[in-house]
Amino acid sequence: MGEAAEIAYKPQFHLIQLAPMECIASCVMTALGMKGRVPEWYLLDYWNINYFFKVLVSSKKSMNLKNLKTIYGVEVAFRKTTPEELTHRFADGGLALLDCKASRLPFFPSSMLSYDDSGFTHSILLCGFREEDRCFLVADPVAGYEGWVPEEILLQAGVYKGQLYVHMLHFYEPSPKHTNQELFLYAARNNRDYFETEETRSGRNALLSFTKDIAVLLQANPSRLPDWIGQNILTVTSIITMRKKVWEALKRLHVIPEKDEQNVSGLFDDVVKQWTRFNYLLVKLKINPLPNLLDSLVAKNEDIIQSERTFLYRLSELGGK
Repeated sequence: MGEAAEIAYKPQFHLIQLAPMECIASCVMTALGMKGRVPEWYLLDYWNINYFFKVLVSSKKSMNLKNLKTIYGVEVAFRKTTPEELTHRFADGGLALLDCKASRLPFFPSSMLSYDDSGFTHSILLCGFREEDRCFLVADPVAGYEGWVPEEILLQAGVYKGQLYVHMLHFYEPSPKHTNQELFLYAARNNRDYFETEETRSGRNALLSFTKDIAVLLQANPSRLPDWIGQNILTVTSIITMRKKVWEALKRLHVIPEKDEQNVSGLFDDVVKQWTRFNYLLVKLKINPLPNLLDSLVAKNEDIIQSERTFLYRLSELGGK
């Protein structure tokens, strides 16, 4: 990476770093902030739970296209492209997310590479291209990095080496107008429906798939449990963090009637309590993988599902008032 480019560069963006494993949402929200939108609205319907590559995560399977189109009027196109084409897109006010491998990025902290070998990819935000030295202006909120990165490095870092596969974000003016009540109803219904999905590794079923895998490992290969559970302890902490961020975004709409605020806040607190206890059980299981702890985890699964369902349905009821 060019030393002169690094010295000359002065940070110019407000990077929004949400939590580990939240690179797409962090990039999207950073991009929304760059364009003068309200980034927090992207979190309104971000009450997720998925089970990818044997890891529980709060991130979605892909970018929340419905949110971007409905709330912000942002169009997203997935394409294979060239630096020259991207230059024209940047000139038109577009931004791009590049799918890549974090371990191939020279600025990505080695301490944050725990999930690179598990099958997870990383996303960074491309904001501009400088023809004279063929460098991209990159923002990586998760790594806390922004600066100019040579084209050849990004081509090697891409999921498909030697090619740029990106999600282009097209911002149109004016953005759609919504009342806070409309935003709240949209989010409450989507969050409820995401949770009740029939997909086996999403929503409430993600936890069930997770505990089934623990049961299998306890019998077949208990020595593998500690490292695997350790990964999930970190991501469950991120799930709790993201639950809190979604709740804060919803509260900032100021739609919940004052007479209901205490009750709904109590329901949310119970969600956090159940997840925290679930993580405590994971810590105990990592230290001492005993079969009886699996029974406690299964029971705690049911507590989480019940507390989340109660909270999400209550929000949906309030949104419909």
